[in-house]
Amino acid sequence: MRSIAVCGGEVKNLFGGDSHFEQVQVDGLPMTCGLIHTREPDFDPRAEENSLRVLVKIKAFSCNYRDKGLFFAALGKAGAKGYFPVGSDFVGEVIEVGREVSGLEPGDKVIGDNNYVGNVVDGDGAFEGVATNHASKEYQILHQVKLIKIPGQMPDAVAAAFSLNSQTAYSMIRKLEVRTGSRVLITAAKSNVALFTLNALRNHDVSVYATSTSLTHEARLKALGVTELIKVGRAADGSLDQQGLNERVRPLGKFDYVIDPFFDVHFGRALGLMASGGRYVTCGLLARNPTGGAPQQQSGVPPLTEALGYAIYKNLQFIGNCLGLTPDLSDAIRDFAHDSYDVVIDSVFRRGQVADFFARTFSDPERFGKVVYVYD
Repeated sequence: MRSIAVCGGEVKNLFGGDSHFEQVQVDGLPMTCGLIHTREPDFDPRAEENSLRVLVKIKAFSCNYRDKGLFFAALGKAGAKGYFPVGSDFVGEVIEVGREVSGLEPGDKVIGDNNYVGNVVDGDGAFEGVATNHASKEYQILHQVKLIKIPGQMPDAVAAAFSLNSQTAYSMIRKLEVRTGSRVLITAAKSNVALFTLNALRNHDVSVYATSTSLTHEARLKALGVTELIKVGRAADGSLDQQGLNERVRPLGKFDYVIDPFFDVHFGRALGLMASGGRYVTCGLLARNPTGGAPQQQSGVPPLTEALGYAIYKNLQFIGNCLGLTPDLSDAIRDFAHDSYDVVIDSVFRRGQVADFFARTFSDPERFGKVVYVYD
C-alpha cells in the first residue's frame, strides 16, 4: 500500500527500496517527504465491526490548508522515526462493502462526505467532519456515511479535489441566504475556498467583487465571475493597508455579503465595507503557526470589542461555518453534472514527484487552484 507522507529524519532507514524520499521546504522549514509502502489493511466484509464499512482504493488525492497544521503538529510529536500520511480530499473505487452497507457497491467511484453539524459523533456512530486526515493512504476502510457516490463523467483529478471545499462553499452560500441582485465581496481571492465559492456563485444572480494582494491572476478571476478585483496593499509593517483598501472600495459602494476564508486577517477590515444589515461568513483563519505561537493582533485592525460594537450599530450578522452538510455536497455534485459548477485544478503530479507536489501545494505563490497527486 502506497502513502505520501511527511517523515522524520530517520524514516528513510526503516523502509525498503520501493519507497522514495525527497527533501522539501514548507514555510521555510526543511523536512523529509516520501512515497512509502506499508501493509494493506485487512478487511473482512462479513465481520460485525465492518457491517457498515467500506474498503476503498484511492486513485488520487489532494491537500487543503488545514493539512499543514496537522502534519507540523504530528511531526513535532512523532520524532525522527515517525511519519504522517497526508491528504484530506480523495477519489477512490469501492473494493468491498460490509453486509449492511446500502447505496454503494464494488466498482463505484466515491469521494469523502465531510458532513458536519457540530455534534462530534453523528446518529450512525461515525465521527462528523472530514472523512480522513490521511487521504493518501492507498487503501481506506471508512464508514458508509463518510462516502458519497459521484457521476462517472467526473475526472479523477477533479474528484480528488472536490469534496471539502465544495461542501464549505455551498454551505456558506446557503447560510448567507444570498438574494438576487445583491453585492458579494470575497476576500483572499486566490485561496482555494474563494475559488470554489466563485464557481458556486455562478448559479446566483449577484455581483461579485474580490480582494487580493496581487493582480497576477486578475484575468482568470474575472473569467470566474469577479466584476472587479480589488488590490490590497501592505503597510510599512507588512500588514494589510486598511486606508488604501477603504479608498479603493469607497467608489464601489457597500457590500451585502462578505465571504472570508481567513477571519483573523480580514474580519475587522471587512466590517467597514458592509451595508447595514449585511451578513459576514468565515470558515477559518490564517494563523496556523507551526512553532505553536499564538496568533498576533493584525496591525490596523480594530480590537474585537470595537469591531463587535460596530457590528451591533450596523445590524451586521456574523456567521461561523465549519465544512457543510451532505445536501451541500450533493448540490455541488448535481451542479457539476449539469455543467454549472467546476473545480479549478492548478496541476497534477505522479510517481516520484513528491517534493514538487508539496512545494506547489503549500509554498508556491503562483499556485492557482488545487494541486492533485494521482496514483498510476
